[in-house]
Amino acid sequence: MWSAVAFLIAMVFRLSVTPVAAKTFVSTGVVDPTYDMLRHWSSGMFATFTILAGVSIVALGLAVLLGAALPVLLGWTMVILGAVIVGGFVVAGDIPPFVAYLPTAALGVSLLVSGS
Repeated sequence: MWSAVAFLIAMVFRLSVTPVAAKTFVSTGVVDPTYDMLRHWSSGMFATFTILAGVSIVALGLAVLLGAALPVLLGWTMVILGAVIVGGFVVAGDIPPFVAYLPTAALGVSLLVSGS
């Protein structure tokens, strides 16, 4: 849940505050110093989302491995992808948000197919 809250906060900032700041910059030629502070805060929210999403995917993968109702390959894939998400973000400093949706989509499809 907290991952989703962090993502929503970051997206609200990007979709509402950033366009207003851009319009202000175009008309005045000056960036409001408050915008820079809020931008850093929003980036922190996105970082929180990414780390929590990666850790959550690892936990889901471990649950798949321990549950034995779904393929072991799916569990290990989720563990590895969750670790790649966290590691990639730590190393690169950014990662596309859709990457966090791929393992959970694979889990959902697997659950639908297996009938669990």
